[in-house]
Amino acid sequence: MVLNQINSTFFSKKKKSEHKIFFFLFKLFTKIYSNLMAKIEDILFKSKKFDQSFYRNGITTNKLDFDANNCIKNVKKICLDYSITIHVLDKRDIEKLIKSVFNKDTQNFLSKITGFKYSIDYLRIYENHHVGKIDKQLNNMREAHYDKSFSKNMLKIFIPLNINIDSGPLKVFYINANKYDKINKKSKGIYEFLIGNGDTLYGVLPNLCWHQEGNPKRNFSSKQIMFQLNPSNQWEYREDLYLRQSIPENKFPSLSSIFFKKIKIR
Repeated sequence: MVLNQINSTFFSKKKKSEHKIFFFLFKLFTKIYSNLMAKIEDILFKSKKFDQSFYRNGITTNKLDFDANNCIKNVKKICLDYSITIHVLDKRDIEKLIKSVFNKDTQNFLSKITGFKYSIDYLRIYENHHVGKIDKQLNNMREAHYDKSFSKNMLKIFIPLNINIDSGPLKVFYINANKYDKINKKSKGIYEFLIGNGDTLYGVLPNLCWHQEGNPKRNFSSKQIMFQLNPSNQWEYREDLYLRQSIPENKFPSLSSIFFKKIKIR
């Protein structure tokens, strides 16, 4: 698959070791971008009242008053390869999903803890499948990482749909987890597994929280909804979300997404 080839070329351990200067410059550039855009967003969009504790750990949870599974019954399945299936919604169902998830209660909850209103700039509903240890390429794609080419304020919303500990849930480390604990990966109390059955919403700062997709055990899979949110002057979403569900999320979205039409969430 083309997607696998791109990832293996630019994000594998081997390629990183072969092109150290390039990856150093890329890392430096994205760090400058992340910090600069965060400062601009703080000035333009951030309320003075927000929950400071969220920015100490970078993870929050909120119970939904509905079952998100009911919002994604009519999907088209696209297998990118044997490790992942994308569940694609039509435009009308995306609108219903957004209005259900980001109702006034959720908007108020997220704005209260972060200080921001948001633009929803990307949506993906995906299901991870078991990958054998011998498939190094796909295992490399699931390495622990930060989302680098994004603002520090970019928020990702995850809604696990059928995920328990055997499903290979997403593992997210708190911001204040030290380097030794993250490398060790066994220290308790410094990370969370994102598990649930369509009834729990997780908010994560992926530019600041080290995170890793798990590997489901055989005969298990992990299916979840993921939204990418960027600070805005109102709650809104990109009109073309339905066209982009099966392609990778856009990089540097704080800049790129301003050129696309948005729809206010009512």
